[in-house]
Amino acid sequence: TYAWSPSTGLSNTSGATISATPASTTTYTVVGTTSGCSSTSTVVVTINTTPVLTSTPNTSVCNGSAATLSVSGASTYSWSPSTGLSAVTGSSVAASPTANITYTITGTSNGCSATKTIAVGISSSPSIVATNTSPQCTSASGSINVSVNGATAPYTYNWNNGATTQNLSNLAAGVYTLTVISANGCSSSSTI
Repeated sequence: TYAWSPSTGLSNTSGATISATPASTTTYTVVGTTSGCSSTSTVVVTINTTPVLTSTPNTSVCNGSAATLSVSGASTYSWSPSTGLSAVTGSSVAASPTANITYTITGTSNGCSATKTIAVGISSSPSIVATNTSPQCTSASGSINVSVNGATAPYTYNWNNGATTQNLSNLAAGVYTLTVISANGCSSSSTI
């Protein structure tokens, strides 16, 4: 006969084979008796905890750019889907998706796994439409009027002549380049 103790998490307290499902790591003692003789043995059932994953928050990137995504809390990591990722394993990857996507990360430690998701949205770059009026003869009477759409306002304007306004006036003949940066950091340039 066999007698197992403590009874916590055991399917039965007697028998040669039992199932143990304790809530925490537990040391069980079994006493085996035959023909009046007995022997004692112990077995430790170790409960590994499920990893708790912490990750980069949901983010957005400019179309054609990359975002670094990171996760911690486990020993090994796998990422899916692989679309736009620099790697499918490791705690940190670069994501360059071409469309909105949600990545699932599976973190594993001591045979236990947990999952976490990170959504990556694609932000559009600003679209620049410029119309210009050429200067009369040699006077500085030219102008450039700009309209911007797409992306997220407000916009920052940076001209190659140092101006930071949307439109330019009193311009001499020449080549002017405008870089527009949206509120979410996406940029476009146009040469007029």
